[in-house]
Formats: sequence, structure tokens, C-alpha cells
Amino acid sequence: MDKQHLMSILEATRNLLSDINEPEKSLIFPIVFQIKLASNNNNVKPTSISHMVVSEQEVGNYAGLSGGLRQLLESGFFQQARKAREIQDELRRNAYTYPRTSLPPLLISFINKRILVRERGTDGQWIYIKRK
Repeated sequence: MDKQHLMSILEATRNLLSDINEPEKSLIFPIVFQIKLASNNNNVKPTSISHMVVSEQEVGNYAGLSGGLRQLLESGFFQQARKAREIQDELRRNAYTYPRTSLPPLLISFINKRILVRERGTDGQWIYIKRK
């Protein structure tokens, strides 16, 4: 496979994932790239993890860490002020297990989208609550 063909597959993969937020994109990019590569080259087979890729209709709008946050929002979890640790614990209880470092950028994204508000708690830690 020549470099130009490989670059076109890479660009096609980027285009497919252009509407996905960065934390999720970094998790699924390698999988989608490998599937795209396999579909363009019969000699390259996708790994066994590729069978785990499902359509958005199958997982609803709760896929990934941002989907977990949306689920918490809809369930009323953010009606009370919550620390990042509480959010992480609740996500884990709902089977959303991600590294602790993945959560803050996503919370900032929800703040920038004016979904959540954050302020400093009495102990100096950030607390997050749903914007009214």
C-alpha cells in the first residue's frame, strides 16, 4: 500500500469522526481506522475488537463517556452540586469505566456548551451542577 493511499484512508477516518468529541474520538479512532483500512485492502484484517463497533442506533445516545454524562443529566443526578469524584463514582456504578483524567475535559466541554455550571466548593474543589 502506498503512502498516498494510506493518507487518503487516514483522512476518510478523520472525516467520519469529525462530529465526535475529543475524548471519545481518541478511544475509537484506532478501531475505525483499522476497519477502514481493512475495507480498502483485502490483505489487512481487522482485529477481533472490531466486532464491538455498533451503530449509534443500537447504543442510543448514551455511548461513551459523554453518553454517561448525558444519562446522569437526564436522571437528575446533577440537580445537586457534585464533585468530580462523585461523578466518577456514579459513572462507574453505571458501567462507564474510564481513566480519571478523561472526565475533566469532558466536564469543561459540558460547561462550554452551557449544560453544566461549576464553582469552587468550600473545600476548594470544583463542584458541578446542571444549569437552570
